Amino acid sequence: MGLLTLDLLDTWHTWVKRRVEFISFPDVATQSRHISVDFELPMVVVEAVLKAHTASDAEQGDESVTPEHVDDVWVSRPESAFALVPLTLLKKQGLTRFSLRDERGVALPLLTRDQTGAVATAVLVTFAEALCKDCDGDATVPPELRVELTDIATLPPKQAAEVWEQLDRTKKGESVRATMWREVIISDERFMQMALDLAQNFLLLTRVEAEPGRRRIIKISYEHHVETLAEGGSWRRTKRWIGWGAHTEQIETPAVSLGRCFHLEVEAPDGTQVTRAVLGTWPRLTGTDTHDDRDPDLGYPDFPEAASDGKQRVHLHVSVPPSTTGSATIYLRPRPATIVRAGAITAGLTSALLLIVALHASTFQANVGSAAALLLIVPGGLAAYVARPREPHVATHLLFGLRFLTLCCGLWAFLAAGTLVVGRTCSDSSAAGLTCKTWSGTGYVVGVWAACAFGTLLVLVRAHANATRPPERAI
Repeated sequence: MGLLTLDLLDTWHTWVKRRVEFISFPDVATQSRHISVDFELPMVVVEAVLKAHTASDAEQGDESVTPEHVDDVWVSRPESAFALVPLTLLKKQGLTRFSLRDERGVALPLLTRDQTGAVATAVLVTFAEALCKDCDGDATVPPELRVELTDIATLPPKQAAEVWEQLDRTKKGESVRATMWREVIISDERFMQMALDLAQNFLLLTRVEAEPGRRRIIKISYEHHVETLAEGGSWRRTKRWIGWGAHTEQIETPAVSLGRCFHLEVEAPDGTQVTRAVLGTWPRLTGTDTHDDRDPDLGYPDFPEAASDGKQRVHLHVSVPPSTTGSATIYLRPRPATIVRAGAITAGLTSALLLIVALHASTFQANVGSAAALLLIVPGGLAAYVARPREPHVATHLLFGLRFLTLCCGLWAFLAAGTLVVGRTCSDSSAAGLTCKTWSGTGYVVGVWAACAFGTLLVLVRAHANATRPPERAI
């Protein structure tokens, strides 16, 4: 089991034809992933499984095999031979809405945590025994070292990483043989990298029929939590908040080299657009030879970067050599038609209306109620209508700053209406009757609110310009 799984893990690019990951954002702190793995099992694995299945049938003779008697991850029923296939590496974290299905939509069995840990341990033990087969006469891993390899494969990521970091430390009372094995395995970068991968991730394993030459497509989907960290200084955060800067999402792609070709599709939330996407790759290990000796006719042209013109979905794909990892940076901005354009129009109308009132404040003293009602109903109602949330939760979060600026237009109109009402004083005398006067500074105060509305207009116009012609496209 360990030998065949190790061989598959070490030769992803020979049997995985294409790997596609589709990413969407159902929530601010949640990423949804839909992965498809297109592969064809190597003949050496198929032959080994069929040979083991034939030998098992010969030992059993004519006795029937019932599910109660079968406790083997390789065989599920007597008439078929199944291979245990590692599909990908997933972080040791909580996953929700998990689904594993084949190309026909049929649900596939998933190994339990204990079974997955046993296979991962077998992989590390087999790898260590292959490295130390000439160390001494005994080709089995020393018991104290086997315990550490088991802990790396089965413990939670934090504890497993601590055990991995202490692999180079000789333990008190340890045998000379265990020390010799320890020195050999820690000097091999490929072993240490695989051990680190299994400490941080778990193998996603399933059983498929071992049929020669059959192309399979397995589909995986799940949701997982992502940490939301504040990026940049206060000014950069403010620019993103008011729509001047792009919101960026970092997407880890550790499976970029686990196959002949890797495709990444990202869909922006409704109301937003992907303005630029970059998929970067680099060697997993320092000093790793990244020369790609694969047949170029079997690969695909690389498109690790894309500048999107208002598209909601972007597609990147690369073909990289083994021992490579990567991550994608996605730039998101609001669509101009979502709220930016309507917000700018609202700010422009509010600015013009307040400017007219400021210039002719004295003429409104006889009918100040109508002027105040006009300022409250038209700009305020329009701002509230434009700023109402209509998109998914994640888009509403990204557009919060723009909604606040649009609502500010209604606030400036409200303050101007209040200034007109407060700035008017009336007195009732028997000789002259009811007389009303407007404070001389009313026009200046309303002018201040008009200037605030005009400043809001400038901010929204700049946000609209950046949403229409994003600066990051020219990077």
